[in-house]
Amino acid sequence: MSALGHKQTSGDCPGNVCFTGRCRLWYLAEVTAISTTSRDMHINLFQRFALMRYWRLTKGLPFNAFLSKDELHMNDWSYGCIAKLLARAIAGAATRVTVR
Repeated sequence: MSALGHKQTSGDCPGNVCFTGRCRLWYLAEVTAISTTSRDMHINLFQRFALMRYWRLTKGLPFNAFLSKDELHMNDWSYGCIAKLLARAIAGAATRVTVR
């Protein structure tokens, strides 16, 4: 079972889609390193993978709802959703009052 919740079809992570075994461990290490660096440097991070995992595992969306036919790249629907979420986050950050 992959990080997104689908079974490996053949080989060791064909097309880097399935995230099982070594590929999954490498990917999770990279995601953790990026997240840690972002936190330590006080840089906002948009967690696209977490959003895609939420769509799949929590909302139960089929892969073809948010991925292109290659099951690796996002489709127009998912890019649209991410654009709206990023715009909302940027607008919120731009209007937030900070105290130093």
